[in-house]
Amino acid sequence: MRMSLAGVCLVLGVGMLLADSAGAAPSSCDALVGAWEYIPPSLPGNTIVSKQANGKYLIVWIGTAPDKSSATAGSWEGACEGSKVRWRVLHATDPSSVGKERVVEWQMTGDTMQYWFLTPEGQRGDAGAVRRLK
Repeated sequence: MRMSLAGVCLVLGVGMLLADSAGAAPSSCDALVGAWEYIPPSLPGNTIVSKQANGKYLIVWIGTAPDKSSATAGSWEGACEGSKVRWRVLHATDPSSVGKERVVEWQMTGDTMQYWFLTPEGQRGDAGAVRRLK
């Protein structure tokens, strides 16, 4: 199953709205908070994840097409569900994706995170990876 460039770019990203996490309960998804660089199999890009005071997570990303002919960007808000995040698209290069929901499963190994977009049936679909920036 192939993703559209806009879908791949969630997983490619730059930027993030830094939100105050004071008062939010600790969660397994706290490991996602920080600045990341997309690595293969993801397309080039960066993302920043923050935790908001309400306990939800915010991601802002930007990615570049392999031929560098275009860029995509977006922001999503999500709720942690163990090793999964249920994201809702807030802003996107493709306006038709705004308001849609994506569930992403993730797994950390050191400073690298692998992730998979889950199908509606809960099966792993398209995959990507990011490395924490220091």
